[in-house]
Amino acid sequence: MQNLAEDIYSRSSFYTSIDNEEKALIGVNQWKVIKSIEEKYEQYPMTRFGGVNFSDDIWSTDRVGSYINWGKMMLPDNSNYPLILFFKILIYQRVQVLKYSSSDAAKGLGAVVRAWSALLGREHILCGKLNQPLVPAEVISSEKLHSLCVEMISIEKNVSQEYFRIWSWIASTSKKIFKELPFAQFNIKVPWSKIKSKTGDISPLQKYINELIGSEATRISIRSYEAYSSETVAKIIDRAIPIFSEHSKSFTSIFSEFDKTYKESQKLNTAFYQLNLEHTAKLSNTLNENESAIALFPDLYAEYKDLKESIPNSYWFNNLHQRCLAASVWIILFTTGLRNIDIRLSLLRDCWVKDPDSDLIHYILTDIQKVRKEDYPIPAPPITIQAIEFLNAINFAPAEVNNLLARLFMKGKYWEINQSYMLNSILKSFTDCFDIDLLDEVNADSNQDGVCHRARVTLAQWIGTNSPLAVLIVKRLFAHTNEIMPDHYLKNNMEVKKERQNIQQATYINLAENMSDAIVNGKFSGGAKANYHEGVEMIRQKLQLENQSLVGEEMQTTLKQHIKNILIARIRNGEMLAMQTPLGFICLRNTKSTKPAPCAAKKEQIKMKESDIDVRFARALQASYLPNLDNCQGSDCQHSFLFDNPMAQLLLESFRFYCSYLKGVGQFSTNNLDAEAQHFIDLYYPPLLEVYPEIKSEMEAV
Repeated sequence: MQNLAEDIYSRSSFYTSIDNEEKALIGVNQWKVIKSIEEKYEQYPMTRFGGVNFSDDIWSTDRVGSYINWGKMMLPDNSNYPLILFFKILIYQRVQVLKYSSSDAAKGLGAVVRAWSALLGREHILCGKLNQPLVPAEVISSEKLHSLCVEMISIEKNVSQEYFRIWSWIASTSKKIFKELPFAQFNIKVPWSKIKSKTGDISPLQKYINELIGSEATRISIRSYEAYSSETVAKIIDRAIPIFSEHSKSFTSIFSEFDKTYKESQKLNTAFYQLNLEHTAKLSNTLNENESAIALFPDLYAEYKDLKESIPNSYWFNNLHQRCLAASVWIILFTTGLRNIDIRLSLLRDCWVKDPDSDLIHYILTDIQKVRKEDYPIPAPPITIQAIEFLNAINFAPAEVNNLLARLFMKGKYWEINQSYMLNSILKSFTDCFDIDLLDEVNADSNQDGVCHRARVTLAQWIGTNSPLAVLIVKRLFAHTNEIMPDHYLKNNMEVKKERQNIQQATYINLAENMSDAIVNGKFSGGAKANYHEGVEMIRQKLQLENQSLVGEEMQTTLKQHIKNILIARIRNGEMLAMQTPLGFICLRNTKSTKPAPCAAKKEQIKMKESDIDVRFARALQASYLPNLDNCQGSDCQHSFLFDNPMAQLLLESFRFYCSYLKGVGQFSTNNLDAEAQHFIDLYYPPLLEVYPEIKSEMEAV
């Protein structure tokens, strides 16, 4: 069978060693199994497909107007019926059992199944007429699958990932699912499984497709989106909020009256623009009463005023409705970070709850399709809830359409905004009418699509520049499953990088300020004290030689500034680690040092011994040794530095507690706390005494 897998063959060539009678029996038995499997699945629940039967041609999905139509996938002679049964089982397992999105599974499925039916049917692989023997799926090897993919590319000029991802689904589906259908078991590894991809790169599947397409490949990198400028965001917010706040009643009245009039035209089987004054009088009055709201959109207002005595057509009302919808969506985007698809398809009418403990916080509950999270809570401010309630008020879709975003009237078979580019277009139309440049302060080559995603990047930037917990907040708010993606949003954002650098520099300056003050006043300790004391005296003598008039307070101030500048330079240049250890000391070790750190020497020696690396060889290569801060040696390390700071003050409080404890319990202690207290005092008394001389009297009383 392995040899046959490399060839294109007919049914007769596959069963060449079997006589006609046995061949016929194989076919009859295969079709009996097919029938029994279908009867078995007929008893299974189909709740995620609208409660239909497994054998039905049409399966519903989680989107109104979206279906899987198996009947349309059938070839004219019905010969791909077994293959369609295979795909039915595959999709059932993926959606009903594994809980993947049914609408995502349905995306392009019809074209995909028909295309592969043609290629596989040519060789009778899971294809054939009733009771004819089928060539088993096992003949498809990884190499043969590759050749079929190459052929598919040559046939389907506008091929998408859907044509190939179906094979990833097949390869990852447990073979136990098809144990009763053994001739439908594919034993493959997809050709793109060995292609490596790193974070921020296109997927292995897309790389594989690009290799097949060659120079005509267009999607060769991940689309890059920059954040909106602060000026752009301010303009959008200023224009959007009044629409769903102070003017919400006006717009709700206009659309409500339009909906009644539009439905009246449908009852009369008359086009909306052909309605007479008798039917449009109330709508005309409503428009006149709410002119100030319409005037928020200068272009639509001008069109309305030009009509004089008649009312606008349905296209005008649809544009007005889209502008109002966009106003709310912009605010939702800037405050929640929701994706385009989740706003369109997952955000439902009844989608928020109030925080029981706060009047300022509410929670939006929505499904996040990309990471398959259901009823995911996202904190939202009152302004976002106001935008959602306005969208509810101008939503006139039938009750069975649960989507929060709905069209003013149904177009085709959809009430919801079923394509991402449509929502992007609606949002851009809103900004265009106010001459708001979405590419303001953005590189000319920045992707002009992804309007929603750029709002998401903008929110991440704001969090990144205003919170030290940026990665955690972005991960939680954006429903990421790990820290890689939120860090990807933040580390490549120029504003976030700039703010992080500012915070880093401010930290360096603050630490150098406090350390230099402690050094000049002699209120510091640790293993580095002797070296620093000697260095300070050298600087003091140098200053006196250069400027003999410096005495007293002036000398102290100048000395401190010199020391501060030296410390800042060393920290910035990586000549000093300047990190606080769990024992409260600042580690001043040179990060480029090739000598083993006292806190990590033993660990490094064991590591090198296990790796069979000679210590002298490592030193000859000038290999650097990073400290192990968790194993800080305190004052015994020549790199340690202790001075008055919040951590040292906590140590001081603990020291005083232990002193008081030992003084109070004396020899009557019945647990090992006295040993712990004595150990703490022995460890910290010498360095703390140099920073806080007043503890000497407390120690003498113990």
